[in-house]
Formats: sequence, structure tokens, C-alpha cells
Amino acid sequence: MSKYTTHCQGCSENFYNGNNPLGVTQCWHLKSARIVNRWRLGWWTAPTVPRALVQVKTYDCHRESGRYAFSKELPTCAVDPQYLPKQKRIQP
Repeated sequence: MSKYTTHCQGCSENFYNGNNPLGVTQCWHLKSARIVNRWRLGWWTAPTVPRALVQVKTYDCHRESGRYAFSKELPTCAVDPQYLPKQKRIQP
């Protein structure tokens, strides 16, 4: 797995990163994708449940239909959200 597709795991479009019989080797979103922080919520979980919202690092194009919803902003109804640990900034 390429270091560039590490954040693609679970994404609906990861099929196009060589995980298909069609010969497509890279998702078309990957060239312009940026790593961002998002708030992840499982579809089975109410956002008002404590620690239901988890901050994750992923690509801005990442989506997981039927599994998780991703939000740019922390919803106001969030109760005790789970933040990413603070880390030193890594230069690309």
C-alpha cells in the first residue's frame, strides 16, 4: 500500500486504488486530496452520546457510505468529543 493511500482505507472510492479487476490503479481524487482533520460519527450513534464524535485525520475527499459521517466542524450538540492527541507538525 502506498503511503499516499494510507488514509484511503474504508473510503468508498478506495476501490479505484488498485483494488479492482478493471486495471484502475489510482483514485482520481488522490492527486488533489489534502489531509485534514474531520469529525467522524457512526451512522448507528446519536451525536449527543458522550464521545460519539471522534476527530480523525483523513483526506478531504474521504467518504464511507453507510458507515460513518464526516463533518468539517464539531456539531454544537456534541457531548465530550474525542480529540486527536496533540503532535508536532510534520513537514511534507
